[in-house]
Amino acid sequence: MNTRKDIMHYLINSLLLERLELADAGYGPADFSEDTALLSKDGLNLDSVDALDLLVGIEKKYQLDPIEINGDFIEENCGTIARIIDMVQARMVAAA
Repeated sequence: MNTRKDIMHYLINSLLLERLELADAGYGPADFSEDTALLSKDGLNLDSVDALDLLVGIEKKYQLDPIEINGDFIEENCGTIARIIDMVQARMVAAA
């Protein structure tokens, strides 16, 4: 099942900590919540390449059709962990 909790677990553990190697920078699962800012300097300060990597990882994991990802899409959907989860759930509903 792809509950909000499941998506968050995958996003944190597989993508942020492993794929983006934030574990090597000293982060652990407890350092993240749905409110964690991903792009801002007050948060993780990820760049657009990191955000694109997250989105591609999500598309593969949840077998979502690839979409055009540009700067506006990243700004609208990758600001926080909650926004990414919302986007994933909306795309899964639309695909069903």
